[in-house]
Order: sequence, then C-alpha cells, then structure tokens
Amino acid sequence: MTPSTTPRYLDVPSAAIYLSMTEASLKYKIKKRMLPFIKIGKTVRLDTVALDKRMAGYTIPAKDPMIIAPGEQS
Repeated sequence: MTPSTTPRYLDVPSAAIYLSMTEASLKYKIKKRMLPFIKIGKTVRLDTVALDKRMAGYTIPAKDPMIIAPGEQS
C-alpha cells in the first residue's frame, strides 16, 4: 500500500502491513491501548492519520553532524 492509495481507515490485517508489524503485535498494542483505534461493535479500525501522528512521536532525531562528542573521531 502506498500513501496515495491507502484508505484512511484500515482493518487490523491492513494496518499491520501499513505499520510493518505482525497482526499479533498490533492486536497486543490495541488490547493494551498503546495505539489509537476506533471500535464500532466488534469491528476495529485504525485511522492512518492518527497512526502517522503516533509514529512521529517515536521518531528519534539524528545527531547534529557538526557536533562531535568527546572521545569520538570524525
């Protein structure tokens, strides 16, 4: 799925592919409420916009290449 062809709301198998994780891992994160999801009856859907925002929060910024820590060599 590419971003331009991905529907906004995904079922669990599609969301697992979108996030590059197993369905079991995704279900665990849903069960523990570690990821935002929508539940209508027994149907679970994940909003790609909310998932993208959540994943952006896990982004680790790159080190400034101009700053070299003591003991490191360039």
